[in-house]
Parts: sequence; C-alpha cells; structure tokens
Amino acid sequence: MHAGRPMQQHRDTGRLAGLFSPSHRSTPPRERTIQLVCNPADDATFRAIAESLLASGVASPAGLQRLLEPRYPRVVVRARGLSHEEFDAWYVYRDGSWVRSGTGNPAARA
Repeated sequence: MHAGRPMQQHRDTGRLAGLFSPSHRSTPPRERTIQLVCNPADDATFRAIAESLLASGVASPAGLQRLLEPRYPRVVVRARGLSHEEFDAWYVYRDGSWVRSGTGNPAARA
C-alpha cells in the first residue's frame, strides 16, 4: 500500500454485500413447537386446562399465565428455549414454584 493513495474497493464487495445479512435467508425459520411442563405433574385437571389454553392459540407465557390466574391465582409460567432444541418448553407452576407430585388438585381435596 502506498502512502497517500486511497484503498480501492474490491469489485465484488457491493454485489455480495446483501447476501450475508439475516434478511436474505434462503429458507424461512421453522416455527418452534411449545411443550408444557406442568407442576405438579400429577394434577391432570391443571395440565388439561393449560394444554387447552395453549391449543387455543396463546402466544406467550405471560398470556397463558393471565388466562390461568382466575382459577389458579398463584400460577407462574416461564419459558425455556434452547437454540439447539426444536421446541420451546414452558414451565407452568400451579402453586408459583415447584412442588412435589402427590399434591394433586387442591380443589379435589376440599
């Protein structure tokens, strides 16, 4: 390189510039499936309600949590999505945090 001489742009730089941006994907991204991990695992009613709401088109963990709150006021829903997995897992805690199985449906015990 000579002092005082501007660098010249390679002739292919402009032509190739757009090929490597995220907006030029050759295939559209696949929609990730969502799997619910309900806790407690043995509360079949809770699981069925959560899965039904998910199937109805709930788009976010916050949305699922809002829909479950009238019946389960302590419910917490958290998403886990790992890039190497082909699905997202939403953890749905009926009592706000993990509880051991065997606690079942509190309404059924009343």
